[in-house]
Amino acid sequence: MKTKVLLPALVILVALISGCVQQSPQPAGVERNESVTESVGGQIPDYLDDALAELELTEDVAESSVREFSIIARQWEFQPDTIEVKKGDNVTLHVKSVDVTHGIYIPDLAINANLEPNETVDISFVAENPGTYEFICSVWCGSGHEHMKGKIIIK
Repeated sequence: MKTKVLLPALVILVALISGCVQQSPQPAGVERNESVTESVGGQIPDYLDDALAELELTEDVAESSVREFSIIARQWEFQPDTIEVKKGDNVTLHVKSVDVTHGIYIPDLAINANLEPNETVDISFVAENPGTYEFICSVWCGSGHEHMKGKIIIK
């Protein structure tokens, strides 16, 4: 994803600077990087050579993906109770209660939704910070309510 953003930014930067080459003196103490200047036909002012040389455009930047999961809430469990995603993934949870009113509360992701019987609630978020995030039923649903929990693991 960074490559898709950085490459167009580099092209725009080169285009903007190419018209200013004659008016841009090199600051004292900045060394010229011939390989970067030559790769774009000598159109980059000397003082930008080092900054552009440090800009890394790598292909190994992981692309975020869309991940969708269906979760069933029933007395007294979530199925599945563990979900794994990667950092940067766009996550959508399709959560459905199949018996009584439940809730799904994921405090560390600021998510709290009521789940009415036989209705699906869609919850979307971006998996930003790696870690394990527990979720629980937030609506008292009977004698096994305290065991109704699960976790989302962001790697």
